[in-house]
Amino acid sequence: MSRIFTLLLISSVFFFNIQTAGGQSVFKKGVRALAKGDYEQLEAVLQRAAKRHARHPLRFWLWARYRGIDSLPHHNYEEAHFLLDRAVQAWQEGSVREQSRWLKIARLASFDSLYRYRDYLDRRLLDQIKAGSDLQAVEHYLQEHAHSPYKVEAITWRDSLAFAQAQAADTYDAYEEFIARYPGAPQVEQARRRRDMLLFEEWTTEGKLQDYLDFLARFPDSYARDEAERRIFYLSTATFRPEDFLHFLENYPQSSMRRHALQLAACLAMFHDRWAPLAAYAHEPEVLYWKEYAPLRKQWLFPYFQDGWWGVAGPDGNILIPPHLERLWKEYGCAPITDDFIVVEDRHGRLGIYDRRGKKLFGALFEDLEWLGDGLAWVATAAGEGLVHVTGMWLIDAVYERLEPFVNHTFLARRGGVWGLLDVYGRVLLPFEYDKIELWREEALLVLHKAGSAELLPLQQLESLQQGEVYYPLAIFDEVAPLEAHHLKVRAGDAYGALDASLQVALDVTYKEVDLKKNTWIVHTGRGVCLLRMSGRPLVADTFHYARAGTHYIVARRDSLWHIYDYLGQALFRQPADTAYFLGSAVLVQAGKKTMLLLENRAWQDRSDYYDFQLLRTSHDAGRYFIQMRDRRDKIGVIDRYGQERLPFRYEAAYMLDNYLIKVHVKRRVGLVDTSGQVVLPIEYEGIGDLIEGTIPLMKRGRFGVFVPGQVLIEPQFEALLHPEGRYWRARLQGNWGLIDAEGKKLLPFRYERIEAVHDSLFLVKAGLQWQLVNPLSGQVFWEGSRVESFDCENSRLLLLYQGKQIRIWKDGAWMACAEDYVQPYCVQGKWVLRSEQATDAQETRWRIAWKDLDGQVFFETLMREEELFEWDCD
Repeated sequence: MSRIFTLLLISSVFFFNIQTAGGQSVFKKGVRALAKGDYEQLEAVLQRAAKRHARHPLRFWLWARYRGIDSLPHHNYEEAHFLLDRAVQAWQEGSVREQSRWLKIARLASFDSLYRYRDYLDRRLLDQIKAGSDLQAVEHYLQEHAHSPYKVEAITWRDSLAFAQAQAADTYDAYEEFIARYPGAPQVEQARRRRDMLLFEEWTTEGKLQDYLDFLARFPDSYARDEAERRIFYLSTATFRPEDFLHFLENYPQSSMRRHALQLAACLAMFHDRWAPLAAYAHEPEVLYWKEYAPLRKQWLFPYFQDGWWGVAGPDGNILIPPHLERLWKEYGCAPITDDFIVVEDRHGRLGIYDRRGKKLFGALFEDLEWLGDGLAWVATAAGEGLVHVTGMWLIDAVYERLEPFVNHTFLARRGGVWGLLDVYGRVLLPFEYDKIELWREEALLVLHKAGSAELLPLQQLESLQQGEVYYPLAIFDEVAPLEAHHLKVRAGDAYGALDASLQVALDVTYKEVDLKKNTWIVHTGRGVCLLRMSGRPLVADTFHYARAGTHYIVARRDSLWHIYDYLGQALFRQPADTAYFLGSAVLVQAGKKTMLLLENRAWQDRSDYYDFQLLRTSHDAGRYFIQMRDRRDKIGVIDRYGQERLPFRYEAAYMLDNYLIKVHVKRRVGLVDTSGQVVLPIEYEGIGDLIEGTIPLMKRGRFGVFVPGQVLIEPQFEALLHPEGRYWRARLQGNWGLIDAEGKKLLPFRYERIEAVHDSLFLVKAGLQWQLVNPLSGQVFWEGSRVESFDCENSRLLLLYQGKQIRIWKDGAWMACAEDYVQPYCVQGKWVLRSEQATDAQETRWRIAWKDLDGQVFFETLMREEELFEWDCD
């Protein structure tokens, strides 16, 4: 028995050794084939080994190497990685001796070579996955290769890929899913920001102020908070009132727009001189800046010219803007500058803005500029018109063909030939699609004209548009016209109707024509003309062919039957007649040879013996009038609106000069009577002119006189007579001028070429080349010279009187200090300022330029060379 067991043991050992030796030779062939790149031989070895050595580590190793060759079309890094893991597992199950033999056959330096190849496969597999940008593949890689040395890189790639997919979808749910699945990704904060912005945009689609307020109330910690506060700022302060900026500061003290709001609030407080509301912010730098700037606004600044360059100096001589400017704004001339901010001009005529500290706010960008108040300035550039603010901000980009201030800090803008409406920050309130936009102030209404139609927008709705409400046209008509009592007549197609002041329908748009007079509707229907009360109910039951309303009565006609009603609907006349029409408040009715007048007091007068009825009234007061008519003798008389005779029937023509004087004609002569018929001037003049500035010119025998009602009568005796200057008249005889008083008495002889009043008792007169300043009452001559210059400043007059090289200054009846050389007066904020030029040496090579008041107090002075003075041509 023991012999049999021994033989079996020897046989099995022998067989195993033969099998092992055979396996090793196969794998050696495979290793050699792999080294030579003989992949067909390698594949044959693997097929052969699969039959006898299916679980051998060298088979797994060679197979892993074979599947990991990227030059082969059927390579598969995932499969190679799996086979390598099997090889490592089988390798580790062998003995030390076997592992050493396998390393030798595989030509590996150590067992670590297997791990290095696994790292290589991890790298290649990750690169392959990254090239495909497949998120599921990356997730699978991280799941199956949790211990890969490239795990961090894979996670980073996964996060980037997942975030890119969320960005591609760009939806709230996509970002929310990304944040939930990858909370540790570096893109999480960015995803939260975008997620919150998408939510913000969804909540505020309509852009209303209330939407932004609701969003912040619901999501106070949102990443979109800053953007919401920014938009709230622009909507809540679009009316540009100081209280709007303060309200924003109180509600959003941590907003990024805080400094912006404080800057504008403080600037407006300076312009309005209202600092009390900003007491809580008194120590803020923006408030301190504008508080310190406020006193500078009261100082006069002076143009400063040196070495061919312009600058600006303060009253104490300090140079605010050093001489480096090509020129100052041409509007300034050489007068002291009183603008709150200084406009400069370059050689090309472009304008820029500096503040009074010499800080440049805007470079020379503008072709034109106009101050609008509150620190706003309309500007024009080569690109278009826009709006800037003295805080240095562009509020409306200069891209519009026209930009015009409108109402409530809104601006009409034209682009592409059509008009729209912008707020002060340039946000579109009304789209660019209108031919014209009008403001009817009395009706508090905006009328928007477009392609033959008109849209109506109440003025009070404008503020809601400034706060983000969207404009939807609610009332669109083909034509709009104002009626009485703030009503509007509207037309749609061929039908007319009416709206009340709140744009509610007062009359349905179903009539052929509508009119409103003293709370009575006159409407044209298919059946005729109807009279309706304001409620729409009939005032009278009849329908007419014609109707017209006056101040006291309504005249209507049906066939040959004429009707007259008062505004209560009471019938005052209903008879056949030829015609009936209004004469002021009265109604004239003609029936055959009979003529009747219904007067304002409801009295009837028979005026059958008269014809040619007309109203007699002045052009400046339509409410005061009389009725003139002719009798059978063709003479004109006049009655008042109550039928009382004011002028008897004896005139050929009559014209009203004012409410109380009537010019009448008889036999080619003219006179004046008052409205009671009393003669004011007899009918003996050849001509009587219109009442002009309280005087009526008269002409008799080719000579002129004048009549001032109730005061002066100067009989016609002069060739010309000018309107009075003070108490005196300038008259001309034999081609020369003299001076007379209100009674026609001669004060100055008729020998002057020119006479000008400068004061109650002082006149400038010119005879030949000489001027004189004389008192016409005493005849005293105060000055005589060759030239006079006159200047006015509000209620003050100043004269420069030249006597050789000497200049004497006269102001409002008093003599000022004498000056030599050159003096130019300016009216600055109601005060006189003199700019003098005086040579400092006999050769006149240097000149002292000084600005001073009439008492000689110097505000600012500078020295100039003669050539600089000639170049300084600023007058």
